[in-house]
Amino acid sequence: MAAQKNYKINIDPRILELLGPSLYTNIYYILAELIANAYDANASNVYIIQDKASIIVEDDGSGMSYSDGDIKNYLNVACETRVCGKDAYVSGSERKRKKMGRKGVGKLAALSVSEDVEIHTIKNDDKSGFILSRHVDNDHKLIPISEEHIKFQVITGDGTSIVMKNPQHLLHKTVSAVRNN
Repeated sequence: MAAQKNYKINIDPRILELLGPSLYTNIYYILAELIANAYDANASNVYIIQDKASIIVEDDGSGMSYSDGDIKNYLNVACETRVCGKDAYVSGSERKRKKMGRKGVGKLAALSVSEDVEIHTIKNDDKSGFILSRHVDNDHKLIPISEEHIKFQVITGDGTSIVMKNPQHLLHKTVSAVRNN
């Protein structure tokens, strides 16, 4: 049995409550931030899935490993991600992909849509998952998601899924309108 993983966000929890609902007001800006994160994770494909209870942004990027420290880096909010020249490029990218993200706050965009956002990620069979919430206790700990519940809708293998439960904004009903936005 795998050891319990602890997920601790490195930000004052009050900031999540204050900024969460007002960080972004347009669902398409939120999706753009999440797609940019997928791009920086070297994703070839990003899927946007909407059902009655959620909006999911799922990518086939590198995913994040708890044991390698990727999750800790992800939860270190508002840290400069491009410190030196080599950091300006996506790791593992054969095409010398230049990173889009810089400020480390785009991951909070989903909190503008949902009070509780599930993060599911797999890297080299290392499954991790937690609930990013607008309401975090003063100990900064997030609720873990058990490995058996870490699943993707479309992709297989490595990647990340951002699940915005009970979204406060919805996508347009037609695919062409979503693409245009």
